[in-house]
Amino acid sequence: MKNSITISFVALFIVFGIQMGFAIPKNIDPPLNKSAAPIAPTISATGNSKYCPLSQTKIVSSVAITHDPTELTTEAVFIQISSGYVIGEDQLLLTNLLFHPTLTSSWNALEGKLKLSSPTSGVQVNYSEFEAAIKDIVYTNSNPNPTGSRNFSITLGNGNANYLPRNGHYYEYIPSLGITWTNAKAAASIKTFYGLQGYLATITAADEAQLAGKQAPGTGWIGGTDEATEGVWKWATGPETGTVFWNGTASGTTPNFAFWNRNEPNQSGDEDYAHITEPGIGIPGSWNDLSNTGAASGSYQPKGYIVEYGGMPGDPNLQLSTSTTLTMVGKITTTNSNSNCGPGSVTLNATATFGTIEWYNSASGGTPVSTGNNFTTPNITSTTNYFVSAGCTNDRTQITATINPLPVVQNTTITQCDTDVTSDGKTTFNLTVNNDLISANYTNETFKYFNSVSSATNEMLSDLIPSEFSFNNTIPSTMPIGVRVYNSVTGCSTPAQITLIVPTTNFQPSSRFLFTICDDFLDTNGNNSSNNNSSDGIATFNFSTTRAAILSQLPSSQNYTINYYKNEADALSQLNAISDIANYRNIGYPNAQDIWVRIETDIASNTCVGVGPYIRLNVEALPKANAINDLRACDSNSTGIVNFDTSTLETNLLNGQTNVIVRYLDLNNNPLQDANGTLITSPFPSTFSSATQTIKAIVTNNTSQHCFAETTISFYVDAIPTATSIPSTLTTVCDDEANPINQDGKFRFDTSTFETTILGGQTGRIVKYYDQNNTLLPSPLPNPFVTGTQNITAVIENLVNPNCSATLTIPFVVHPIPNIDINATELICSNIPAFFVTLNPGFIDNSSTTNFNYNWKKDGGNSIASSSTIGVNSEGSYTVDVTNSSGCRRTRTIQVTASNQANIASIDIVDLVDFNTVTINTTGTGDYEYSMDYLNGIWQDSNLFTNVPGGIHQVFVNDKNGCGLVSKEITVLSIPKFFTPNNDGFNDYWTVKGMLSYPTAELRIFDRYGKLLKELRPNSLGWDGIFNGQPLPASDYWFVFKLDANTPEKRGHFTLKR
Repeated sequence: MKNSITISFVALFIVFGIQMGFAIPKNIDPPLNKSAAPIAPTISATGNSKYCPLSQTKIVSSVAITHDPTELTTEAVFIQISSGYVIGEDQLLLTNLLFHPTLTSSWNALEGKLKLSSPTSGVQVNYSEFEAAIKDIVYTNSNPNPTGSRNFSITLGNGNANYLPRNGHYYEYIPSLGITWTNAKAAASIKTFYGLQGYLATITAADEAQLAGKQAPGTGWIGGTDEATEGVWKWATGPETGTVFWNGTASGTTPNFAFWNRNEPNQSGDEDYAHITEPGIGIPGSWNDLSNTGAASGSYQPKGYIVEYGGMPGDPNLQLSTSTTLTMVGKITTTNSNSNCGPGSVTLNATATFGTIEWYNSASGGTPVSTGNNFTTPNITSTTNYFVSAGCTNDRTQITATINPLPVVQNTTITQCDTDVTSDGKTTFNLTVNNDLISANYTNETFKYFNSVSSATNEMLSDLIPSEFSFNNTIPSTMPIGVRVYNSVTGCSTPAQITLIVPTTNFQPSSRFLFTICDDFLDTNGNNSSNNNSSDGIATFNFSTTRAAILSQLPSSQNYTINYYKNEADALSQLNAISDIANYRNIGYPNAQDIWVRIETDIASNTCVGVGPYIRLNVEALPKANAINDLRACDSNSTGIVNFDTSTLETNLLNGQTNVIVRYLDLNNNPLQDANGTLITSPFPSTFSSATQTIKAIVTNNTSQHCFAETTISFYVDAIPTATSIPSTLTTVCDDEANPINQDGKFRFDTSTFETTILGGQTGRIVKYYDQNNTLLPSPLPNPFVTGTQNITAVIENLVNPNCSATLTIPFVVHPIPNIDINATELICSNIPAFFVTLNPGFIDNSSTTNFNYNWKKDGGNSIASSSTIGVNSEGSYTVDVTNSSGCRRTRTIQVTASNQANIASIDIVDLVDFNTVTINTTGTGDYEYSMDYLNGIWQDSNLFTNVPGGIHQVFVNDKNGCGLVSKEITVLSIPKFFTPNNDGFNDYWTVKGMLSYPTAELRIFDRYGKLLKELRPNSLGWDGIFNGQPLPASDYWFVFKLDANTPEKRGHFTLKR
């Protein structure tokens, strides 16, 4: 017995003691030499249920493991997502870890497999503890919207073989690097699993491909081949031996199932055997075709093979594995609440990602009251919440069925007076005026009006009143209509009734009472005063007869009160009633006024009132007899009778007035006649022959009132003046005034006798003068009158009629003198005998020299030339008389003077001081300018130069008149105050500037202690601050300078700066 227990323990160790996965191939058949084989354990589980998104759901509700009494433990249990697995989303977890201290879990994401085992390697765990742990395994998915279902295989043992619940087969990966297909087939055929015969895997469905390929720990050979017939792929192993699963190459077809990789099979190099492609190449878990040996290395080198167990004749019925299923349920995606106006049922709607929608009365618990996308509630009286789920009882979404209240309304009445043309009990209503009486919540509601109450009750939109602001009742006096009140937010509505009442008290005359009179010539108040005005539009009216006329058109059965008002506002407010309608002046309402009449009846006191502008007062404006200016004409034939131009007389008289009649009378009120005895009527003739006289024009309105106005028109016959010419000797001169400034083309004419000459003794006349631009000049002309050549027009007018005039032209002529520059100067160079200057007349305009005569003189002597120009080379005063064709002459004087180049008499140089100066002393008659070193550069008028730097300089003296330039070289000595021997090109050497010009000059340099440091000659560059090859420090140093044997030594010091 002991021996039997030992053998059983060894067998269990071999079967279940290996590690999870397919990593290590081992013989998992029970030993053949044991005396009695142990009974294989079995496992069963229940728990097919639903999975709610993003939850953790247990995969079993119950689990039971039966086992041989002698085998109480096993090494591991494997739970694998055997179908529907989505890597990266699906995961299995062991929960309640504190209740499972003897177990640990590890998750293989590639295979979708969770392993339960002891945390201590090699230690087995009781089956009962595995049962408890399996009940705490949960499935979770990270996708908020997972789909499909997940099958879970729960397998006892070592975990080398993956269990597929659909067909009850096991799949084991055997790693074997470089194994051939034929050897893999043979090796698989001798493999067993708890009595199940092994064979090279035949994969006939997608879940097999997933489990044996994509979720396997390695890749390798499977049992497909086309070695018998090229292009016809068959399964050569297991129960599917001989079954064709593919015809052709990569573009071929399958009669059942195949899972080739892209562009496979490709028959590249006698590739006749099916192989699961290495991960990372193409589609995970798919197949490619290889030769029997495959590649020697790399991705296409065989790494092992897949052994399938199950389906072979004689195989035992094992229950080493069991399976459960979780079905994914959807999520609610949309909900559509709904509402009802008042109590009733409400239809609600919801949609989900997939699955059946369930409707509940509560947020949790209970049973569904309905299923499907739509749900109609029972009759409800208030707003009620319902809840929907797509299968997850703990994930419900609220949806509301709203019961909206109906508007609260009451019936109302609108009373409207009959104020239209016909007194028929009908009028126009604004139906909205009592909305606030119909509903207290009217500001949040809209109103629709119907022709009848029944139409409003039944909401018959075809009977809708189109214009609620302007509705005419069709039933006289009293008419009920319907109104429906709608809540502006919910749209819920309630009907009500409006009763329209039309009291008939209106007065509608066929036409207004019209009173028209002429404007009177009184003041505003009707008094005859200084303020009388015949055109103020105000007169006195009597319209008392209208009272009886109004009463005659109103029903005699009613008692009326009639009052008269100036305007509508007074009539409506019953203020300022007109007290005397027999003597009324339209003050404040000129020309025309409407009198407003207010008619009230005692039947509807102050409810229906007849108010209207029933009386029209018109003040007919008097026609205007516009004033006509006096008509004057010149007595051109000296008869005293003239034909006057009267073509616009009547037009001006009326000034656009029409519908008037015009009459013309003389001052004796007789019909007007012209000088020939012809009767003058309207329209007035275009010419009127008359002596001096005044007539009368009367303008009358062509109306029944015959309102009129009149004016007088005066005609005058006036005499024409005469004019006497001015002698030309008084108006023609040369422009040769003594002062040349005044020789400007103008002359000061004496006009003292002009006006006396022009009038020749006439009186009652005025003389007007106009220049050549027709600009009015003073009268009489100023004396003297300054003008150039121009014609002045003198107009002699009759004082009473300026149109009666005579015209005279006064021709003022100012002959110009030659336009020359009368004074000039010229220069000659006395040091240049051949130097000549040409003298000219000095025209300052573009005058041609051939149009003038010339007479040249020198120093007032005799004539020396008559040409336009002469050449001279001697000093003197030259004159030329220039005469033009009008005989006007002018004299030009030219003063010729001499100049000479300069003579440099001496140059005074003050140097070896702080500020050197140079003074150039010259003699000569010229006008000189001076420059130093800049021959064509800067010139100055002063002969003194200051702050002159030491060195050799060139001085220049120039005659400004162009008679010559002289120059001289000078030397200016300068002793620098410091130098900076730092080799920057500036002040690197110290010496006396200008010493080069003195060959015998001597210069010695000492330190402050009297030590001789350097002797310099005139041609030396200078001292560079070095003594005996060493640079001396910054300090003051002393010098002794001797210019020549006749000049005293000069001593001083300077600074060396570093």
